[in-house]
Amino acid sequence: MNTAQKAIIKKDFHEVWDIKMARASILVVPLVLVIVLPAVLLAVVILAPEEISSQELSSFLPLLPEEMRNTASPQVAFFYFANMIFQPFFLMIPMMCGSIAAASSFVGEKERGTIENLLLTPVLVRKIFTAKVVGCSLLALLTTGISFVAFSVVMVVGNILIGAVVFPTLSWGIVVLLLCPGVTVLSVSFMVLVSAKAKTFVEAQQMSGFIVLPIILLVVGQATGVMLLKPLNLFLGSAVVIAIDVLLLHFASSKFTAEKLLK
Repeated sequence: MNTAQKAIIKKDFHEVWDIKMARASILVVPLVLVIVLPAVLLAVVILAPEEISSQELSSFLPLLPEEMRNTASPQVAFFYFANMIFQPFFLMIPMMCGSIAAASSFVGEKERGTIENLLLTPVLVRKIFTAKVVGCSLLALLTTGISFVAFSVVMVVGNILIGAVVFPTLSWGIVVLLLCPGVTVLSVSFMVLVSAKAKTFVEAQQMSGFIVLPIILLVVGQATGVMLLKPLNLFLGSAVVIAIDVLLLHFASSKFTAEKLLK
């Protein structure tokens, strides 16, 4: 990574932050997903009458590990929310941040009319592409890392309040270290392809909306037991996502040419 590429990354960081919609999304969505919702659900788990929570959780017991099935209801409920509901939800953070950063970086250049100036610099188009992908991915991963730290604080407090350690787990390690980076690059690569069609930042965001659908399906599948995110499944899924990333990056880089950017 040379000095010019670092300058492009720094420029993209500032431009993403200058867009109010992008800044609000990057701040508010993770805040709600990793602090507000977990704190509310933790309060519900602790304050709910045990007989009510036992009845409501009985249908979910077959989905839990054997060692959790005979524990107290608050511990069962907390394990279910922490490790089965919030895991797939957490993937929305790198996907959303990656797509927002890429929309600003790639489509925003055309919308602001600065792409011509960038192409006139002595930096090769392929190096510009690399710098933008790396910059967008770094921003998304930084946000994801901070979000995970905040989420971990809430979960550790939950461990203390319910008197059991149900977080972190091996599955969370795979999600954070393998799947989140893969999802980040996937969202950025997808937005590079979308940038060829979109004319504005808002249009790009609208076109990328449906990439959240797989995560919604994961949430439903995990919650109902249709598709449980066990460590082996997560590892294999991460490998598949990374393989798709390699293919998409190769394809997207071939489409990132001066002629197509100036259309």
